[in-house]
Amino acid sequence: AIEGILAVIDSIARRCQTSTDSGGSPRRLPPPPLSETSSILSDSDTDSELGYQADHGSLENNTTSTAWETASSVEAQMVLQQRKRKKLWMATVASEFNRKPVGKEWVQIAQQSNLLPTPITADAVAHFLFSTPNLDKTQMGIYLSQGPASKYPFHEQVRTAFVSLFDFEGMAFSEALRKFLLRFRLPGEAQCIDRLMEAFSIRLYEQQKEGNMSPFKSADGAFVLAFSTIMLNTDLHNPTIKDERRMTLGQFIRNNRGINDGEDLPLEFLTDLYTKIKENEIQVKKELSDVVHRNSMEGREIHSSQWDGLLSKSDQVSKPFFTPADAARRTVFQAGVHERDMFLAISKSATRCISSVFSRTFDDVLVVKALKGFRQMVKICVYFDLDETLNDIFTILLDHGRDYIMNCIVLNYADYHDGIGNNGEPDDDWDEEYDAEPQLLKESPIPDLSAASKLTEADEAMRHY
Repeated sequence: AIEGILAVIDSIARRCQTSTDSGGSPRRLPPPPLSETSSILSDSDTDSELGYQADHGSLENNTTSTAWETASSVEAQMVLQQRKRKKLWMATVASEFNRKPVGKEWVQIAQQSNLLPTPITADAVAHFLFSTPNLDKTQMGIYLSQGPASKYPFHEQVRTAFVSLFDFEGMAFSEALRKFLLRFRLPGEAQCIDRLMEAFSIRLYEQQKEGNMSPFKSADGAFVLAFSTIMLNTDLHNPTIKDERRMTLGQFIRNNRGINDGEDLPLEFLTDLYTKIKENEIQVKKELSDVVHRNSMEGREIHSSQWDGLLSKSDQVSKPFFTPADAARRTVFQAGVHERDMFLAISKSATRCISSVFSRTFDDVLVVKALKGFRQMVKICVYFDLDETLNDIFTILLDHGRDYIMNCIVLNYADYHDGIGNNGEPDDDWDEEYDAEPQLLKESPIPDLSAASKLTEADEAMRHY
């Protein structure tokens, strides 16, 4: 463990150098490839709307190594740091939303973190629900289906804005409905389903009414068929319903007669819709984290089919990016924001670990490595202006030095005053000198840093042992 910590510290310390240390301007490695998640977090319009002031469009448009080296390093680091903070805040707000979606707590946290504007707008909330990962699908359905409009006017505005983010142009009815229902889970109440299907049908009809692409004469026909399709999906794929009692094609066609402004929909259209729903159930897109949490609560193992959601996201994640070893050795690049965050994350644990090894080991090699590790940590602290961490390291070093000097004094007294007089008999003055030793140590100019040093539980256990 100590070797791994020292290796990380050594790697960061070697990058904490100015241009004069390396003999010129430090070179930089090429950037890792961007992924779909990176594009979401780096949306310039969204960043501007959410209060992120860094202009990083030039960095995203220039993804070659030459462009990266010529771009501003400070700008790049700040942009990546903002993305990191934004991702952490999104996870915090999502957790609060999953706990109580109808409450105002998650909205307040989102406004404090600049994820939502103040005052709040329906478009901003709709965009947040549409693009934020790890939101509970059931809770999203509850929030979006709140009504009636007279009692929850803001939720109606969010629902309308949320549906407007979908693009149904050129899609078949079943594909459009499937795409819409992948984003959330339908609530159980019929009135809530009505509100969602009504918003869906209006959006679908507006996008497909031109060019004779839609078989519907109005949004009302699309609304009735959408609700009927939901009932068909439940009837065909509910395991509690026997096969002989499931809805047939003829029953589905009869149920949808005259729904298109008093006229029937084309028979081929309804037949194709029934076949697609029967062969492929409409399901909610589940997050793997939700599956793991619920299965762990119920004491069940994760089925292999439940990993499909993770595998299907492979196109949204960038390919593994590793710097070749020879390129890393030849390239000297200066430490930045990421190295600073990494060091702050491990500094306290690393300090305790190195201090414990330094005080307990009898191996001279480990002692030298521990001292080198402390020296490199001091260099990193000076480079990043981490005064608090630097003070902690100096406190530990001074504490070890104080203990060493005190032990040397005790050993010196033991060597010169072993309790035996010149004639071989016990020296009566030894007891007085021994009793005076603590007073001598107390009067020594060595500062008392025992209150400043913090021992770990392992240190306390070893002391009592």
